Amino acid sequence: MELSKEFYHKGRNLPHFHKGRKIHFITFRLADSLPQVFLSQLKIKIESLDKDKQDIIYRKRIEEWLNQGIGNCLLRQKKYAQFVVDVWKFYEQKDYDLLAWVVMPNHVHVLLNLYDSANIGKVIRRWKSYSAYKINNIKNSTGEIWMNDYYDRFIRDRKHLENTLSYIRKNINTAGILWSVPESIYELEKNIDKMNK
Repeated sequence: MELSKEFYHKGRNLPHFHKGRKIHFITFRLADSLPQVFLSQLKIKIESLDKDKQDIIYRKRIEEWLNQGIGNCLLRQKKYAQFVVDVWKFYEQKDYDLLAWVVMPNHVHVLLNLYDSANIGKVIRRWKSYSAYKINNIKNSTGEIWMNDYYDRFIRDRKHLENTLSYIRKNINTAGILWSVPESIYELEKNIDKMNK
């Protein structure tokens, strides 16, 4: 099935759905969170597997590495983590509604309800650009803060939403620095219903 370029594009390595009012789960990470040599070695190791199995192993291994706290883990410092959250909140109700999120030491997870008029790629570029500017300004430094690409999924159904909330909660318990998560799936569904009216 051919997808319209209006709704789909391919990033550096990942495909992205970016238009329409959808609930998206987004992950992006600091530039130094995973050394390129790790990723290159992993790709070589799994290249003989079928594509689906490669994707599963690749994502699982990246998650394991991220949770090990590789890199300088800049977001472990709450002032930097708070800049990221402040940027999300600044654009909230312009392009999306925030549903749940967690800032980890070297990456973030965000669940949001994207507005019809918004483009997820542009939203994430704004987040990264402005938060990097603020962080570099405070550190009196220059350079890359964020990895170029991001991982996004649109939520397909209630079970997927429940699994995503569970995943965010698991990350909070692992090493969450700052977070906001509804108490239950029912609370989240009520919030989504209100937002969509």
